[in-house]
Amino acid sequence: NSLKVFNVSGNISLSGDIFQIIVNWPLLERLGLFSGQFTTNNIPSSFRELTNLKEIGVAGNNSSNSLADFCGFSQLQSIRVYKFFSGEIPACFYDLKELETVDLSFNNLTGNVSNNIGNLTNLINLRLDDNALEGELPANIIQCNKLESIAIRDNQFTGVLPDLSSLNTLEW
Repeated sequence: NSLKVFNVSGNISLSGDIFQIIVNWPLLERLGLFSGQFTTNNIPSSFRELTNLKEIGVAGNNSSNSLADFCGFSQLQSIRVYKFFSGEIPACFYDLKELETVDLSFNNLTGNVSNNIGNLTNLINLRLDDNALEGELPANIIQCNKLESIAIRDNQFTGVLPDLSSLNTLEW
């Protein structure tokens, strides 16, 4: 029960209902599930009780999970999740104020990026590539004044790109 790091990435022959297993480790801080044949469509509600999670890395099999299943982790600093989510980015996601890295590329995320993205003031890296996001990128993204990189290619964004010149840390 004292396990803090669980990373089985790269083991493509491992399988099982992984989320049913990891809920038994209440002190878990880092989770890595890239590759493997894990069942990822059934995230139990008890997963939200892993309140010590700081890093999550998951690659699914074009799963249709909701990003809302990952909203309760107030200490979360890094989320790198591919081919796992579908639907809109829920409002609760913008309450994860410790986030430094958000990489939600290659999901099936839809809808707009909320004006509440400005709440993520610790954000350093934002990657939303290869989704179906639309609308304008909110101007208050400049409130994320630690941003070093933004990658939003292959979406359906429209409108005027916000003036990002005040983001002194942004790498051009």
